[in-house]
Order: sequence, then C-alpha cells, then structure tokens
Amino acid sequence: MRRLTATIFALLLCLALLPGTALAAPSSWAEEEVNAAAQVGLTTPAVTQNYQANITREQFCELVVKLYEKLTGEAAQAGANPFSDTANPEIVKAYTLGIVKGLSDNVFAPGSPINRQEICVMLSRCIDIAIPGSNVSAYRDNDFTDKASIAVWASEAVNYIFDNSIIRGVGGGRMDPLGGTTCEQAILLVYRIYVNQQNLVTDPSAVEADQALRKLMGTYMGAYLPVQGESALTLRVYKESGKYRADFAFTSLPGRTNCKTGSYSMDVAYDGLSKTYVFTSDEWIEKPEGYKLLDLRGTLEGDVLSGAAPTAFRISRAVTDIRQKLDEAVGVYEGTYVNNTATVGLTLTIAKDQGEYRALFDFHNLPGQSSSKEGKYYMHVDYSYMNDTYTLKGYEWIDRPDRYSYANLVGTITDGIFSGSSPTKFQVTREG
Repeated sequence: MRRLTATIFALLLCLALLPGTALAAPSSWAEEEVNAAAQVGLTTPAVTQNYQANITREQFCELVVKLYEKLTGEAAQAGANPFSDTANPEIVKAYTLGIVKGLSDNVFAPGSPINRQEICVMLSRCIDIAIPGSNVSAYRDNDFTDKASIAVWASEAVNYIFDNSIIRGVGGGRMDPLGGTTCEQAILLVYRIYVNQQNLVTDPSAVEADQALRKLMGTYMGAYLPVQGESALTLRVYKESGKYRADFAFTSLPGRTNCKTGSYSMDVAYDGLSKTYVFTSDEWIEKPEGYKLLDLRGTLEGDVLSGAAPTAFRISRAVTDIRQKLDEAVGVYEGTYVNNTATVGLTLTIAKDQGEYRALFDFHNLPGQSSSKEGKYYMHVDYSYMNDTYTLKGYEWIDRPDRYSYANLVGTITDGIFSGSSPTKFQVTREG
C-alpha cells in the first residue's frame, strides 16, 4: 500500500511539472507588471500557463491582438485564412491587420518560437496602425554591441522599440536579436506600450483626424453628379488594418436609366485645416465600360455628407433607401399656388402607383373667389439628393381649361409643409 501511494505521489509530481498542467507564478521582478496587465485584460490563458517558457508565434499573436484591441477600442476582424497549418482566428486577425506574416504564403508555424527582433517588428506594426500620430520611423540609432546581428528588415523596428524604452538589452550592451522571449517578458512589453501610448504620439493633429474619421464611419445613401447626370450613390466608410477606406457604389436613380451600375474603393483622409473629408479613388471593384474614377471632398453636418468639388454629391447616413424620401412625401396637401399673378387654391395628392410616384394637381378658386378657372392633371414626382428637393412635372391633363399649361413644382417638405418659389410659387400643408 505504501509503495502504491508513493508511486501515485511521484506520478502526480511529474504531471505537475509538465508544461501547461498548472498555472506557474510570474518571477518576482515581473509580478507587479504582469498582475497589472492581467487587470486590464492584456494576458491570455496560453501565456499564463508557464510564465518562464519562451513564447511561441501563436501565443504572441494572441497577445498582440489583445494589445491592438485595447489601444483602439475596436474588435479586430479576421479575414480569409491563407495558412494551412493553423485555424486560430487570433493569428488570422493579426495577419489581416498586417501585424504578422507567415513563413511562406501558406505556412505560419504557430508552435515555433519567436525571437526578439521579430517581436520588435510586430510591436512596431501594431503601434503604427493602432496609435494615431505615432511615427515608427522616428528614433535614435541603438549602440548595441551586437547590432551587426540585427537583420536589415528588423533594424528600424528594433531601434524604435528600444528608443522608446519598450524593450531593453539582455546585459553587456547586447540586444540578442535572435534570442527567445519568455511569456512574462512578452506580457511586460505589451503592457508598457499600453500604459505609455500617449508618449508615443508625435503628431497631435493625426489624433484629431482619427477622431473625425471615426465619426464618419458608416453607410450613406444619396446622389452624386457625374457627366451622365444625377445618379444614385451608396458610400460605405470603414476601417481596415488601421486605415480608413470607402466603397463607392453607383447606379441610376429610380425611374431613370442614365447611369450604369459599378463600384470602386477609395482611401479616406481628413483635412484638419479645411475640416473636410477627402476621398481618393483607388481601384475598381466593378467597372462599366467607359467610366472613370472620381474623387470626393466634403463636409459632414449631422448625418449628411456633401460637397461641390471635385465632384458634387449629397448623401445621408439616416436614409436607408432613396425611395424612403419619396415615401415620406406621400399624402394629401391643401394650400395655394400662384398662377401668373393670381393666388389659386390647390389640392395636391401624392401617391405611389405600381412602383412609381405620381401626383394629382387639382387647382380651384379660393372661397369667395371666382376669377380663376378650375382643372386638374397628373404629375411625375422625383426627388433630388443634391439639393434635398422634390420635383413635380405635369404630364397628362384630366380637366384642362382653355389655354392653360402645366405649372411644375420644385420645393422642399418641412414639418408637413411642402413649399417652393421657382418655377412656381406654392405652399401646401399635409392633411391629417
């Protein structure tokens, strides 16, 4: 019985010493910062299993994605996975962000160790995309005694990370670029970046620009004015790998055939001096024959983004479909319009008929008035995002007085009042 008990005890002792079978404690010199990192969510289960073990490529990817999300306040997104030897979404997120690359096009080697110069490169990339106003090309050259061992592709990152006191030498003036990094050391590196992120900002104007661009993100719908004439525009603004981008998709407005359907991507920037957003066309997604890329520049007021040059456009974040504005106009309105010099009574009925929007223009004498003739006709109803106006054009008489012509309307609707002054002065109020 004693022999069996001793055997079981020895077996349990061996299991306890195997990596990953129990939570190891951080070293005394690292304990305070490791605990602080854990408090803000900058550790992972994998790196806390054995603090003194060298961190792997997979484990560091998980850690640096945590850092990115803490710095930006955004959840990292995973794109397509190019690797055949891992399905870990955190690795794919780091790859999608541009923080890490594979050993080849489809090999990542998740369980392989990561050396110190590789860590410097990954941290430098993370800072570059996650901290607006940082400049990873601004640094003082290091004076490591083994600087000749630092790879050319890692030299700038090593200099930057060392110059900002994120990583330190290993003693004797050495960097040891090919040496390993323990899990607790890696935790300290990401934590130092997190707590000192403000000190890494060298261009405050870039912080203002990032805040403005964050405010812009979303999907907008409306119209723009190419050579083909006013056309429907959907613009989706998003952030990808630390950069602001937009997808520009166009087609004809409802009831028109002047514009083909197509789309392209754009780079998005903010001009702090003019307080304008700058959209620079990049590449086609779907290109109609004969079409050219267009750029935009505009301002955001509330939920409306608009501009006049180089391309006139007006789009709204609040509108989900261009027909919604036409739906909002449907109803019966009572009021007046000016026919030559006389003010005449008007009943205007706007309705949706088999997908098209039409109006009945019914004019009549006002109470106590007998000088005007009476009649009615149908009108086409259209909406322009460019100037937020409705256009009603007569096309078929129902009851036509002798020598009368159509009185077309162009106006806006505010709080149920539809009004305009040119080409016809009118004001009608929605009933009910």
